Amino acid sequence: MQVSAAQKRVYDGFARYVRRNDRRPSLRELAKAIGLSTTSIYQHLCALQKKGLAENEGGMGGWRILGEKSPEQQVALARAQRDRVAELLQEVVEKELRPGTTEWLLWAEDAKTALARCKLGEPIDAD
Repeated sequence: MQVSAAQKRVYDGFARYVRRNDRRPSLRELAKAIGLSTTSIYQHLCALQKKGLAENEGGMGGWRILGEKSPEQQVALARAQRDRVAELLQEVVEKELRPGTTEWLLWAEDAKTALARCKLGEPIDAD
């Protein structure tokens, strides 16, 4: 599925607006936030809808980007991520891991994976 640069800009701008404001934007708000006309925003959202990436539920703020997380889901995910990172740090303290040891290297790999998943907004699973 090919998404144009402008469609990606609208998709990313929409997702960013939701993250910052804890609600979906109106067409006017989205247009102002990313510097396009409301007509352009509407056309790009329609194109994204045809590609299965957006959906119009009608009314003010009726568009939604598929795959977006609700504010409640975002908070729950952030808490779970925070808790997992705290567990990883606690392992260093409890096991007195020393840099360069095999245990340290294994822990460091787990920590890198956890942080990468945080950046992608994905849950971090404890092994």
